[in-house]
Order: sequence, then C-alpha cells, then structure tokens
Amino acid sequence: TATSFNRGPGTNGFSPVEQMTNRKELIGWRADQFSCGITLGLAATNLHPFDYIPDKLLKGEISTDFINAINLLKLPVILKMIKFWPSQRYGSIEKLRYDWNNQG
Repeated sequence: TATSFNRGPGTNGFSPVEQMTNRKELIGWRADQFSCGITLGLAATNLHPFDYIPDKLLKGEISTDFINAINLLKLPVILKMIKFWPSQRYGSIEKLRYDWNNQG
C-alpha cells in the first residue's frame, strides 16, 4: 500500500487502527495479534468488541457487553490483544502464550 494512501489493507472490524489509517511505522505483528483477538473474542462470545461500528474501533471503544462476556468467560488475554495502541498489546508471543495458558 502506498504511504500516501489514507487507508491500508484490511477487513473492516478486524483490522487495527494503525492498519486502517495506514500508519506503517506502527504496523507489525501486534496488528495480527489484534485481528486474532477480535476473531477469538467473537468466537467465544458471539459479540464483536466494537459492535461492527468503525468509529468505535477508531476510538478504541470496546462495548461493555463484550467486556462483561469476556470477564465472565475468564479470558482477559483477549482484552489485552485488542487494545487500541500496539504498545498496549502483548510485546512478545511468549508472554501472550504464558498469559493465555494461565488465565482464569
């Protein structure tokens, strides 16, 4: 994707804000982590964290219903995987794997 483009590639509702806004300097494995977190959360709860509303995703506004469902299922790792800023997500796959195996 050309740097001059306003939007990068990705699926609405599953791509993180850095990809949606084509912020190449922020795109890395944490973008994939975000997409996996959305997919896992949707599969576990039958709820989309941002209610499929692009503006909520672009502001990082996770729905209360989704948060409550994730907490009820004791899957807090998913909430960290879908944080707004890449630096708020897991920094290493080892830490993500450790937390995933030890949650609940």
